[in-house]
Amino acid sequence: ANAAMLVVADLPGTTWRQTATDEFGGSLLDTQDSDLEQTPACNAYVKKITDAAKKAQESLIGRASRSFQQEGDLFGVSIDAEVGVYKDSKVATALISEAKGAFGSKDFENCFREVIKGNEGEIPDEVKFDLKAGKAATSAPHGGVAQAFDISLSSAGVNFTLHAELYAWADKNATALITVFGSPEEIKAEVVKAAVEKTDQKLSKAQ
Repeated sequence: ANAAMLVVADLPGTTWRQTATDEFGGSLLDTQDSDLEQTPACNAYVKKITDAAKKAQESLIGRASRSFQQEGDLFGVSIDAEVGVYKDSKVATALISEAKGAFGSKDFENCFREVIKGNEGEIPDEVKFDLKAGKAATSAPHGGVAQAFDISLSSAGVNFTLHAELYAWADKNATALITVFGSPEEIKAEVVKAAVEKTDQKLSKAQ
């Protein structure tokens, strides 16, 4: 799994730095039961992913992740990369199949929206937000899933937007997950494509 990990040199541009290694808390493919299951809009989506990840856990033989950050004038850009290796290719394929159905469903968008609403205690009342499906910079390899969302926030006449992208795919007995988050002005398509393509190339080479 480590052989498929991105390094700073893989990402176009300057000021990139690695911020974390093998920190799996909050992974979208996590096996841990989540409090989000108690949120009506998240229940179906979270349960589906958690159940699929638990089934795959018995076959998991390796896992690695790295996080990267690029400072910017606005919010900067963060990239998280995760790879899992399983005993059986059927397990990897089944896990991504379930993830594709969940991430591509309306449940995922509704859950995302509900989570933001649930944080209103931490967000000033005058701040308004909206969530819409966005455009992914590239496609996911091997028929995987590619999702994108735009989060618009406004307060006192000031408007700004955050952008999130998610890519997940299976290659033989391994899975890969790439997430990108930041301001749309600072997320460059070439960076997203490089993160996805480099991970796919390294994963294929390592197998």
